[in-house]
Amino acid sequence: MAWVAAGAALQYGIAYKPANMGWREAYVLPDTVDACQHLSTISAEVLAAKQSKLTALRVADPDPCVTCDRCRVRLPDLWLCMTAGCDHIGCGRRKRGAHALNHAERHEHPIVFKLHSLDMWCYECEKWLGNDGDPAIECLRVKEIAETLAEPAGRTEEEVALFDRRQRERAVSTRVMHSDEFYLIQADWRNLWYDFTMGDRIAPPPSLGDAQVQLATRIERSDPVLLNHDYYVINRQAWEFLAQVYGPARSLSEHELRNVAVRQVLVSLRRILPNE
Repeated sequence: MAWVAAGAALQYGIAYKPANMGWREAYVLPDTVDACQHLSTISAEVLAAKQSKLTALRVADPDPCVTCDRCRVRLPDLWLCMTAGCDHIGCGRRKRGAHALNHAERHEHPIVFKLHSLDMWCYECEKWLGNDGDPAIECLRVKEIAETLAEPAGRTEEEVALFDRRQRERAVSTRVMHSDEFYLIQADWRNLWYDFTMGDRIAPPPSLGDAQVQLATRIERSDPVLLNHDYYVINRQAWEFLAQVYGPARSLSEHELRNVAVRQVLVSLRRILPNE
């Protein structure tokens, strides 16, 4: 099947496949053309080297205080460069110094592996890898890499079992879906869920329970009355997914909903009025 592998590499730039999939099967999948080409740089030899790197860290200290190579930032927001011969560990860009990104741009090293949650990001494709809905060959290869590096990265079987769930829920949290109906969801719960989908929190949030939600029909997402630091606006598709996974939540009362609007007006006024 060497000619099949060569054909895939030539046409799609893909030089990888899951171990349980033949080249012919991988080659004919309709979405293979959209798979991340940069995963081809992570050969079996490269993956073994990364496995040794993480194992060495844990041998040195069973509970390692790994930090960014450029600053003192620790887990959860640390990323291992997956380029051959490079062991750089850098912090993320969401709340940190973006040293993983700086390293990738400076050295043109595209893929990083999040030590805390086993997730992968490609700076060239500018996306999470292996999300629900991504090409099958990409999803299966990313899962293989995650399972290979899970033990040396110090992740338990229970944490590894959450990998697929995180991939599915991240796809919902990052996907823009149009709707003429929107919901308010309590910011504290939404932040826990978002941290879970981004890999900064290993465990998913608790059930929605008392996470206050109110249906708002045909309200524009940009409506300033509904946006403030206590609540987030989500669309109907996202809410239906969350309600199915995390259970029903009580609705906001009319009094609570009015308070949301009043607080937002006060916040807006403080922004535009001069300080006394």
